[in-house]
Amino acid sequence: MLLLIVFPNNTCQFFNTFPLIYKIQLTLQAHLYFLQGFFPNTSQSCFSDTSCLLNRFNASNKIYTPVSDSRSLFIDNHGFLVTVSENTLTPARLYAGNLSLVSNPLCEPFKDVPYGVAFYNETYYVEFSNYILAIGSNNLTILQNITASYLNGARYMIFSSNGELMIATSMSNSYLLFFNQTGNRSSNYSFIKSQLVNYSHPFGLWHVNDSYFYVTSLTGNAIYAYSAINNGLA
Repeated sequence: MLLLIVFPNNTCQFFNTFPLIYKIQLTLQAHLYFLQGFFPNTSQSCFSDTSCLLNRFNASNKIYTPVSDSRSLFIDNHGFLVTVSENTLTPARLYAGNLSLVSNPLCEPFKDVPYGVAFYNETYYVEFSNYILAIGSNNLTILQNITASYLNGARYMIFSSNGELMIATSMSNSYLLFFNQTGNRSSNYSFIKSQLVNYSHPFGLWHVNDSYFYVTSLTGNAIYAYSAINNGLA
């Protein structure tokens, strides 16, 4: 697991591995980043005194910025926090250290309501009801409009097999959709498969590894696990 600590004096400390048990030291205005998205095992907590931890959170200086009806949140390759506003039809990039808005906007307001945004390989993938826009995170241009006949109420997506496979939830018609990476650009995806699920409103996705992932149901109050078996799902 890759770990980066950024200190308030503009220095940083990088770790390519770290122990599960270590001494807690309070450093004001420091920021901790798990660069690969892998986090310590919560069953082996390095700080078992949760009351003390919550008290520190409550006593800390709180910073915030208003983003109306924001959907999804991640840190991109520039270290910016990125989200989209369902209300204003606009994306937003924020400095992770103080939550101030990055001066240059991503693009003009979208023509349709964005319901979520994902990030992979220097590309933002903004989900609309029946299509997905791939936007380059460096030059902020639209790279591809990804569509599929079964896509109805796109909400979340994950990437597998080093980006060769993209999986998206289609909430309104209860499908999981699979897209294969094609062409010379890593953001080019073509629809290859749909799978109807036996529950309503598939919503969130979480990638565990290339053969296992989770799906949440917005209205079913349940989490479903999927594994790849003989080129299929179970």
